[in-house]
Formats: sequence, C-alpha cells, structure tokens
Amino acid sequence: MFFNAESAEAPSFLSNELRYINLDNYPQSVFPASFKPVKLITLKLSKSLQKELWKGYPHLPHLKVLQLQFMRYLLCTPDFDRLPCLQRLTLHCCGDLEEIHPSLGNHVCLEDLSVSYCEKLRLFPTIVRMRKLKTLVIYSCSRQLEFPRIKSDLASLVKLSLGNMGIDVMLSSTGEKRFPYLTSLHLNHCYLKNKEANFYASENLEEFKLIGFEMSAHLRISWLIWLQLVLSQSTHSLRKLDLSKCRLRDGEIPAHIGALSNLSELKLSSNDFSRLDFSLLQLTQLKHLALNNCNWLVELPKLPSSLEILEETMLMGKAIRNHFMLLRLQGLEIAKGFTPPLLSGIRYTLKLPDNWCNDYSGFLMCAVVKQHRHCYQEIYMEHVMSGMDSKDDVVWEESDGDTYTWVFYVSFAILRNTTWWNSTYKAIMIRNIHSKRMSLEGLCSGFGVRLVAWESGSGQTETIPTTDEEFQCSHYSPKFGISQPSTTFAIEFTPLLNFVGVF
Repeated sequence: MFFNAESAEAPSFLSNELRYINLDNYPQSVFPASFKPVKLITLKLSKSLQKELWKGYPHLPHLKVLQLQFMRYLLCTPDFDRLPCLQRLTLHCCGDLEEIHPSLGNHVCLEDLSVSYCEKLRLFPTIVRMRKLKTLVIYSCSRQLEFPRIKSDLASLVKLSLGNMGIDVMLSSTGEKRFPYLTSLHLNHCYLKNKEANFYASENLEEFKLIGFEMSAHLRISWLIWLQLVLSQSTHSLRKLDLSKCRLRDGEIPAHIGALSNLSELKLSSNDFSRLDFSLLQLTQLKHLALNNCNWLVELPKLPSSLEILEETMLMGKAIRNHFMLLRLQGLEIAKGFTPPLLSGIRYTLKLPDNWCNDYSGFLMCAVVKQHRHCYQEIYMEHVMSGMDSKDDVVWEESDGDTYTWVFYVSFAILRNTTWWNSTYKAIMIRNIHSKRMSLEGLCSGFGVRLVAWESGSGQTETIPTTDEEFQCSHYSPKFGISQPSTTFAIEFTPLLNFVGVF
C-alpha cells in the first residue's frame, strides 16, 4: 500500500487479521491503538514519517520479518521481547535512529540482522544469546559506533560484514570459539583502534574481504601480524581474498597467500607495492586476479595456467613514467585486438604526431611468434625520413604455428638522455630481432607499434637519469642494456612475465 506521506491521513482502522504488510510513505501518526495484528508474519515499512510505530508495542507472537527502510524520523525500535519469533531484522537509512532496544541482544530466534546507514546510531546492544544468528551486517553508521560486545558464542554465524566502523574490543573478544562456522568475513573501510584487537578465524572461512582498512602507524605491525594469522588459519578453506585499498607496500603482502591452495579469486587492487613477493604458481585454482590501480606496479609474477581474468593497469600508474616491460603470453587474443593492426614481418614504421614526446609516455609493441623462448630480446629503433613504405603495408593474418604474443613497453623516460632522442623526429622504424643479432625472420609473423598516451591531466614532469647501472641495480626490474650506434638505438631486456596458458 502506498500513501502520500505529506498530505494523507493515517487510517483509523487496520485489520487485526493481516498477515503481511508492506507500506510506503506512511504518515507521521503511529498505528491505531486498536491495531494488534497477532497473526502478522511480515511487516515492511519504507519512507514512513513515523517516529515510532506504536504507542506501547503490542505482542506480535508470529512476526518473522521486520524491515524498516528510509524512515528518516524513526527514533527507536520495538521491544524485541514482544517479537519472540522474529527471524529477520533490517534497519536501513533510518537517519535519526539513535538506539536499538537492548532486548535485541537476547533474541534467541533471530537469524539475519542488517543495520546500515543509520548515521546517528552510536551504540549497539551487547550480544548475549543470539545462538541462531547466521548473518550479521553493520555498515556505514556513525563513526563512533563500535562492534557490539559478545558474551556468548555465535555458533550459527556464517557471514559477518562490517563497514566504516571502529575495531576495538570487538575482535579481541571474539576468538575461534566465537565464530566456529564463519565462512564469510567482510571488513570494509573499518579502522583499527587497539593493537589488542585480534581475530581468530574459523577453519571454514571461504571469503575474506579486507578493503580500505585504516590504522595509525604504530598499529600497522600488529595489523600485519593479525592478517598473516587469519590467512594461516584458512589455508585450505579460503576461496576469495580481497585486500584492496590497504596501502600495502613491498614486503607487507602476506607470503602465506601463495599457500592458499583453493583460492579462486585474489584482489589486491589500489595498493602501493611494486611487485608481489610470493609465487602464484601453486594457486592452481586461481581464476581471477585483480591488480588494477596499483600505481607502483612494475612487475607481474608468473601466472598459473588456471587464470581466466587478469585485471591490471601497469601502463596507467607511476610505473609508466620510467620503466620498460616485456610480457610473454600464450594465445593471440591481444594480438588480434591490437590497434593499429599488426603488420606481417618484424618491422614497423611509425609516423609520429606533433609534440609526441610530451603528449605520450612511451612505445607499446606487440609481436606474434611461433616459439616460446626465455632469452634476451632486442628492439632496434631508428629514425627514418619518410612514412610507411608500401612494401611494409601488409596486415598480419593468423597462420599455422602462430602461438605466442609478446607485448613490449618502453618508456620515453629511459630514452630522453640518449643521443638517439630527438623531438623533431616525424617517423621511426622499429625492428624486433632475436638476441645476439639472430634474426626473428620466420619466427615472428606479425609486429605492431603504437604510442601510449598519458592519463588525462598528467604528462612528463621530470627527466630521470637513464644509465645502465641504474636499471641493472633495481631489484624489481629485468636486466636491461642500451647500445647507441650512429644510426640506430638498441634495447636488450628480459621479460617480466612468462605466462604459459591460454590468454
């Protein structure tokens, strides 16, 4: 039933025989005093103007579902002792709600409890006897709200989801016995307030999302130890792990991730590491890996053949400013979608637009090869006076034996201090050859090059030194060498990724 809350009058009579009620925009008045629907099973209210539902809550012995949403003036909840069979309670966007009746913590039948976006809620009832509770969600309420104290085991709890709230005594009071069958734990943009806040996950944990976790600097070591502990207790059960937006730096990613043998989804997006410090090859069930928005990322690990989805933006972060990359991938999907299309052979002549040295960050190259090799590769670049020759203008087409795709990226930052660099160039020819001057003729069937644009609003802001010693000393970069003959510029380097599997 829908009311016009601003103008409609509340009904003077509602049948006590009602079993299901779903009302939108109910006026400000409380329910009629005569309305005592003892047979009611479901009560759903949305956008009501009521501050309370009844004057003195009636006994509703059969009510199982209570859903109160977008009730911006609601000040208090019912006495839950008068709702003995309640199984599902939802409080969503009740902006003025400051208190949940303390009887909630003693409710023995409640199975699903969700409280979200109640900005004035500052205190959650202590959990005393909620032995049937399966799902507990507390999300985006007051920043002062802390997780409730727990005085008894939540033996039935399988999902715990917390968002935008403080973690203080909550986790220190919840050991392995508190949540013995927990399978899903979400902590979204929570913040650690106490180094004693420990959590011992159950051995059944299948999904662990720790997104945007916050803490002061002196608590970070304790948090990292806690994180490693949770993962070590879930070695064989964990299927999905999300540690996005946790500001993880090099050396902080738990190495135990590499031992999560049943992991199918790993999300490490929006962190500050430059590479992963553990192997993914033992993750034989991994289907989805997310490394997007890791702006310092310069190296990808070897990937398991089970992988189906790889999310990464290595050419969109800080790594794009001063690095070089070579990815070797099995399959031709990237080559088929490369623009402009690849040309047959090992050479590509690229016309350069005006101001190319400032509007773009580097060269992206793609090659199709027939054999998988782990040796050095050399890319030769030389200035040419004219555009593309007609003899070079033959578009690559897939042929027998085409198996692997190589993707090269060379940042302008490593070229700027060389004698080859000249911003007045209008065209260059790039050749992909094998190491030690051995030609790829016959092995490389297609080759293409394009410029990589800066992200919107960014551009070259500084010139960095580009000596061989600088790049060779990097722990996170492949071996790299530059030679500068009089007419050409050669780059020799090893791959960041050798990926064997269909891509």
